[in-house]
Amino acid sequence: MVGRMIDEGSTEQPPPAAPDDQASSAAQDGVEPTTSYPSWSDVVNEMQAAGPEAGVALDLDGVRTAKMRAVEAITSRPLIAYAVDIANPQKTGNNQLLSLINFNDKDGFTEAFRGIHEDDVDILLQSPGGLAEATESIVALLRGRFKSVRFIVPSFAKSAACMLTMSGNRILMGTASELGPIDPQMATGRGGLAPARTILDQFEQAKEELKKDASAMPAWLPILQQYGPSLLQECKHVQRPARCRRPR
Repeated sequence: MVGRMIDEGSTEQPPPAAPDDQASSAAQDGVEPTTSYPSWSDVVNEMQAAGPEAGVALDLDGVRTAKMRAVEAITSRPLIAYAVDIANPQKTGNNQLLSLINFNDKDGFTEAFRGIHEDDVDILLQSPGGLAEATESIVALLRGRFKSVRFIVPSFAKSAACMLTMSGNRILMGTASELGPIDPQMATGRGGLAPARTILDQFEQAKEELKKDASAMPAWLPILQQYGPSLLQECKHVQRPARCRRPR
């Protein structure tokens, strides 16, 4: 899918280890603690320098693959990268739904498994989240295929992506890494997304205010019209406790 990549191999330099216990944990995982990331300008310069030999202006694939292989050489584990470029919405035609974890990603992960014969795998993850049901399906794929799943979060894994991360045996993070919150996102009538809990709270607020003052309906009507008739029940359903499979 445009705007994301699921690829076999490694994508980033090893994530910088946080002080003390984080550095110790990284060392136990076979990852040497580092102190800094290369900047995006450093990476662009590297791609520009490699471009002429590859016959392109920016050798994105070559540099990316080289970094992926470098991480694999350090960890001695295959790595799958799942990253969403949310800073450039034009890559998904400005359709926010296409930048989220969805059922199409099951095929992407299945394809990434091809050629991996080890029982352990690393997954570099950067995502704002997505569908809880699709995430659960991906967790089932991972836990059914690998004995040990380790997640590397160099920047952020939010909402359903946080759920996916929590299904792993171990998590590697750096000082710039972020997780959570777990708040299922629901599609609204205007093509946008809103947290399920926020939608439920807004309906309750509307009910209470309209009970006290029915004349407030004109103010509430534009807000309530964007929600479909089944949205309340859908929000309640996704609020159930996440059932991501934990490692045995």
